Amino acid sequence: MQSEDTSRPVEVFAGSSIQSGFIKSILEEAGLQVFLYNELMGNIYPGNLGADGFNPVKVMVSSEDRESALTRIRKFYNADSSEIPEE
Repeated sequence: MQSEDTSRPVEVFAGSSIQSGFIKSILEEAGLQVFLYNELMGNIYPGNLGADGFNPVKVMVSSEDRESALTRIRKFYNADSSEIPEE
């Protein structure tokens, strides 16, 4: 019997296209599978998007990699957990 894969994509960061691209590179370098949600809208309308803006570019990882990704993002920003999105 095969075990069912229960992982699902979760958001670990939301920001501008440039910020999200940096985060994606950091996580990929660590061996995590990452994709950007809303990446094309961030390139089409970059002035309207941002961490607090309409439709930010979201960095998505597997739910199994969430904690590892958040740890690496915090280390990169040297920030506390209040700046990192909660699930």
